[in-house]
Amino acid sequence: MKRLASFSLYLEGIKRLSPFSVRAYTDDIAHFTDWHNGPITDVNVNQFVCMLTERGYAASSIRRKVAAIRAYSKFLMLTGGDSSLHAVSVPKMPQRLPKSMSGNDISTIFLAVRRFSLRDRCIVNVLYSAGLRVGECVSLRIRDIDFKKGILSVNGKRDRQRMVPVSSDTLMLLRSYLS
Repeated sequence: MKRLASFSLYLEGIKRLSPFSVRAYTDDIAHFTDWHNGPITDVNVNQFVCMLTERGYAASSIRRKVAAIRAYSKFLMLTGGDSSLHAVSVPKMPQRLPKSMSGNDISTIFLAVRRFSLRDRCIVNVLYSAGLRVGECVSLRIRDIDFKKGILSVNGKRDRQRMVPVSSDTLMLLRSYLS
């Protein structure tokens, strides 16, 4: 359990994973160590994958569990633990196209937003026109908006920064909200 707590701190501090990812990884490692209490080897992990597949786990869940085990294996190697993980086969993810909203759905949203406060209209417009995640929108600061170039400086996942164009209508809304 002490190693799992240290691993959790490693994921948060060094790998900079979100609290949800840290929780999922530690739960996945606990699941694996409940199933197999010993050194992490390719054979053990491949057997674990087979067991999960037989029990009907989704490919995405199995892939996340294997990713967690790989991260834990690297952590153990860094901290002098016992691990020899090299080649683990994981199920392929089915290719799915993202579901997009229809023009009518988008129109309905923007018609409904007209009754909202100016702040809420800005939020919806920024989310839509810049294609931001909610977390990215929430963390925006005034200095992240370049009104001249029509660009937002966005901090994405794992503090990766990217420049995103934004519509002139959204910039007008932001100007009126900020004034």
